[in-house]
Amino acid sequence: MNNFKLVKRTHQTLRLFAVLVLSLGIASCGGSASKEKEKKGGFNLIGTVEGYSSGTVKMEAYIDGENKVLGEAEIKDGQFTFNHDFPIPTEVSLNIGERGDGWFARFYAENASMTIKGAKGSYESEVTGGLVQDGAKRYRMASKVFYEKNGDPYSFDSRIYAANTD
Repeated sequence: MNNFKLVKRTHQTLRLFAVLVLSLGIASCGGSASKEKEKKGGFNLIGTVEGYSSGTVKMEAYIDGENKVLGEAEIKDGQFTFNHDFPIPTEVSLNIGERGDGWFARFYAENASMTIKGAKGSYESEVTGGLVQDGAKRYRMASKVFYEKNGDPYSFDSRIYAANTD
């Protein structure tokens, strides 16, 4: 009787393993197809900036030691779009007008569909989409919590600076 249970359990385990392998195979095929589709589309950004019904948004990136303009987009009814191809995730800035008087945003652009929402005169913008940008957002949120709890690690009165390392 014990041998029968052992054989039955082994058979169930093998079936479960086969289903798992088959599922992983199907998932990996679907994943590569979606990545290939994403590469073809490149970087697609839809932006909304309150306070502007028209104007021009300039996209810049610091590449090879200098600021380079990657493109410009016209604002129509407060919205604009950018399409670009980034071989690797790149930190970019979007500008309308002059700093201090217009709108400025900095984020990580990559070949993905992304959105950005901002307002005239504000440096706070909400960016969604893109794995690197999402990771940067989580890092900033975790850093904020850490700094609120422990203070600035680079100031002399912080818990970190004052920690005994002996």
